[in-house]
Amino acid sequence: MADSAHFVFQDNLFEWHFTIRGPKDTEFEGGVYHGRILFPSDYPYRPPDIVFLTVRNFSMLICSLCAAFERILTLI
Repeated sequence: MADSAHFVFQDNLFEWHFTIRGPKDTEFEGGVYHGRILFPSDYPYRPPDIVFLTVRNFSMLICSLCAAFERILTLI
């Protein structure tokens, strides 16, 4: 199984669903997490909302996401 997957509903391009696998050697290993990315109509001028539908140790997940987005933003 791939580490992540996503799909877009053809009737709503502003809502994406995704599944990610917890990274190895972390407390998330073995977990599969499902969520949604909701793009505003004025994207990219406003950021998307990211909603996790599967939650396990939510505070650690938020910290990991913040760190990941900081790395992504430095690449842009």
